[in-house]
Amino acid sequence: MKRAGSFLAECDDIDWTGVCPLRLNNKPKTGKYRISNGILPPKGVNISRADVADLMLKLMTLNDYIREYVTIAD
Repeated sequence: MKRAGSFLAECDDIDWTGVCPLRLNNKPKTGKYRISNGILPPKGVNISRADVADLMLKLMTLNDYIREYVTIAD
């Protein structure tokens, strides 16, 4: 993971966003999740795989977190 982060930091010609989920579960999508840049969302413990997928699809159309990592929690 560290090597991948270093590689991405050196790539000037691509846009990327890293998504770091907390403990994954198989619950259904809620659409109610919190994201944070650089720190864990307060009291965040779990997140459903479906909500992670939802966020990843949304991030593909936004330019809010280009070349950054975000953490997602319920």
